Amino acid sequence: MELQNKKSDLSNNRKERISGCDFVRAVSALGIIIFHFSCHSNSTFRPLLFHKNGDYGIVFVTVFFLISGAMLYYNYMDGICLKDFYVKRFKSIYPMYYLAFLYYYIENVFQTSNWFYNGNPKSLLLTLVGLDGYFSYRINNYFLVGEWFVGAIIIIYLIFPLLLFLFNKSSKITTIITVVGYGIALLLYHNGLLKIPYHQNIWVCLLSFEVGMLILKHRSILESKLVFIVAIACSIILAGVKVPVLTESMAGHLLGIALFFVLFHIGDKLMSVPALGSAISRFGKLSYPIFLIQHQVILKVLAFRNPVSPVYSMITLLLVIAMILVEAKILDLITTAILKSKLFTAAR
Repeated sequence: MELQNKKSDLSNNRKERISGCDFVRAVSALGIIIFHFSCHSNSTFRPLLFHKNGDYGIVFVTVFFLISGAMLYYNYMDGICLKDFYVKRFKSIYPMYYLAFLYYYIENVFQTSNWFYNGNPKSLLLTLVGLDGYFSYRINNYFLVGEWFVGAIIIIYLIFPLLLFLFNKSSKITTIITVVGYGIALLLYHNGLLKIPYHQNIWVCLLSFEVGMLILKHRSILESKLVFIVAIACSIILAGVKVPVLTESMAGHLLGIALFFVLFHIGDKLMSVPALGSAISRFGKLSYPIFLIQHQVILKVLAFRNPVSPVYSMITLLLVIAMILVEAKILDLITTAILKSKLFTAAR
């Protein structure tokens, strides 16, 4: 694999910021919050729960992987230093993940008076590597924060240098291989040969990620008005009309891709408004801590008060969003302080 020197990684920070991506990231985070709130709500007010061809959870996860693939390709398309890449990925994922987990783990320890309240302490190893949520369907463990897609993104980050190498050699062949792998994974799932939920299968996640890379490779289509109009039409049709030939996974991916184009185009315009653009950017930067802690906040609030009235449920949702933002910001500030501390820098 041809690798560039460290200058390529340093130059990543000087690249032009793609403002529309901040909006996409912010909306995908907000969409996941609303979806999970709706999953647990007792009210008839349950927005962004289902569309005609499936649920919105798959849609917003697809958008999340699309934006991850797009931005990682944008940052490293000119070259990658493996050491710097993996160190940067580790710092971006694990310190914050460990802090969030530790908070809720200690809370559960105090509630149960048991350090190993969930059984075999060996399963904490899955938490240590960030894969507890990803394998929670199969192994009873101490999964508390981050959902399954944290594990999926960790796996994709591990193979990204190889994926980037293949993609730069031939994006067409890489796309074909990814689509074939996705098709085989779905076929095996629907025939009962795979236990892992189809949306968690790494090939399913990889498809969204690689399509994001493909979109950034042909970035001009993001600015096309024709693509924007077609994406709006596809979003309306997929969300509002049952398409029998599509599986839930296929529909979720297609709707996620269409929505990505719509959101990017809208975001590109909104981000040019100074005050609004700044607020969206700050929200987007909190997407990772939001993904980590949002489900815990939702469950705790709804365990305390889960109103049936649509009006009170809407108010509760707004409260939940506010609480998640505050907690996510606190988590971000603490993590940043730790990463900048003399103790951490000395350890390097």
